[in-house]
Order: sequence, then structure tokens, then C-alpha cells
Amino acid sequence: MAEGDTGALLRALNTICGDGYQIIEEAELLHASAALHEPLAALMSRLHAQGYIDVRYAEDGVYCLRLLAPGRHYAEDRARAFVRARRNARRRLAALFAAAFSGAFLATLLALGLFLLLWGGKGGA
Repeated sequence: MAEGDTGALLRALNTICGDGYQIIEEAELLHASAALHEPLAALMSRLHAQGYIDVRYAEDGVYCLRLLAPGRHYAEDRARAFVRARRNARRRLAALFAAAFSGAFLATLLALGLFLLLWGGKGGA
């Protein structure tokens, strides 16, 4: 999965590109993807190599490209992964709470049993 600058560029391409090939200027990409730390050409070639985009041509800061299926679904996949991570965190927290509660309950039962065993059988004056 694309991370960092490539992820930011892919999100920008998702907002700019529709279906089919689009002609996009470098300035438009730089404006849409905010501050990139790597050269745009290197990021584009990485996205192409990872199978997110198909570049027909790239000349003098003008790109003709289209998003492939993994590139189009990138934002949706990231959102699903975020929701899945939050759901897993909630499940872990619930399991931790249940374990702590049941441990405290068992300790209380054990203490009550010991109290009754040691002092419960002796009658008062």
C-alpha cells in the first residue's frame, strides 16, 4: 500500500481524475497534493510500478494518465482499514475489561470463602 508522499499524491489523483485517461499538469498535482518531499516524477513512477496508475506519457510537466482499480479504491481501502483497527481496539478493550472484572470477582469470592472458612464456623459468646 502507498504511504507518505505517494499516498498523498494518490489521494490527489483520486480527486482530480475520473474514468479514463486524464491530461494533468504538474502544477495542478503539486497544488492538490500540498507539500511533497520527493520529486513528482519519482512518485509517479513508483505509483506506476506499484500498479496504481497507468501513464500514457509524461512530457514537460504534463502527464496523461489514468487510475487503475487499486488506485481508485485506495481511499476506500484506507477508510476500511481505519474502521477495522478501531473495531479491533474496542474488542481488545472490552476483553481486557471483562478479564479484569472477572478476576476481581473471583478474588472477592476467594476472600469471602476464606473468611467464612476461618472465622465463620466460630460462634459468638
